[in-house]
Amino acid sequence: MSTTEVWTDNCRHCKLRYIKDSRTVYEKWKGFTYGEELREAWKNALEFFRRNGAKRIILDVTESKVIRREDTEWYFKNIFPLAYRYGIDAIAIIESKSPISRFAIKSAYTNIGDKPVDVEFFSNCRNAIKWVDTL
Repeated sequence: MSTTEVWTDNCRHCKLRYIKDSRTVYEKWKGFTYGEELREAWKNALEFFRRNGAKRIILDVTESKVIRREDTEWYFKNIFPLAYRYGIDAIAIIESKSPISRFAIKSAYTNIGDKPVDVEFFSNCRNAIKWVDTL
């Protein structure tokens, strides 16, 4: 993969990387975060997405924990519509190792409404990147 990568620390639970060739933001989430800290991280990730002119996100949640329902609802009400307005067209999700988290994330992203955003789930980063590169 020939890319230009820019790493940035978003918060203690998230690192962001921009993959220029595929106009993709790679988000690596770890651990458990909630409330204002999580919402601030989401806002920063959205700004990183917008500033780089990205079109896609690889959401790596292999090491993250379950997100509270009220935070998930806040994300889909406040952040996702902006990402859509900024031009997001695909999300590749590398699934969590936690069965509970995996179920929660899959449920949330399979019910995103009428937004024509392709969402695919993967067990590893390599396959997620391959998929994004085909778009």
